[in-house]
Amino acid sequence: MPKISQIRCARDFASCHGPGYRTKKDIHLNLLRAELVKDIIELSQSPWSGHSALMGKVKKEWQISESVLSFFGQNRYRRRNYQQYVKKGLALG
Repeated sequence: MPKISQIRCARDFASCHGPGYRTKKDIHLNLLRAELVKDIIELSQSPWSGHSALMGKVKKEWQISESVLSFFGQNRYRRRNYQQYVKKGLALG
């Protein structure tokens, strides 16, 4: 069972962890915004994005995916929850 603080963080990850995490989300979206990938699905598979490692599509030994994903749940839905969080960043421009 996740802690209440983890549930709050999953809803608004940036407010729990400061502006650096919002910047991280923005960095993950750079390939999409620059139109180097066509959509969020292609972004999830790109070897040039940390987002693909968080989605479990590309293995990056240096990226600590489990730590980030733990804020989005302790179950099989955490990647989906993270993906939804990233999609909300697209709406911000």
